[in-house]
Amino acid sequence: MTAYIKTIWKNLSTPAINETNLNKLEEGIYDATEGVTGLEGKVTDLESPLSVDYTPQGTAPSHKEGRVFYDNNSHALSYYNDVDDMTLNIGQEVIVRVHNATGAT
Repeated sequence: MTAYIKTIWKNLSTPAINETNLNKLEEGIYDATEGVTGLEGKVTDLESPLSVDYTPQGTAPSHKEGRVFYDNNSHALSYYNDVDDMTLNIGQEVIVRVHNATGAT
């Protein structure tokens, strides 16, 4: 990618319309559009991913409800729910929410 050299506008006045300034403007526009074109495939991947690669975590990340990560210790995709000290290893563990409406222990 070509290095962008900014055309300086002083006191809100238009810089001289000469070869140097026009080339700087053209190169800046080219660099900006090239960057967007390069990201096009990545945006498409986010819209309809075929797979997601997680970075293995030796140490679990801080708790946040809804956070999904790959737990390298249990070798499983894991997530956090609303219980602070619980990690669910998907495919290895199951939790069942129950409600005791009787009031008895």
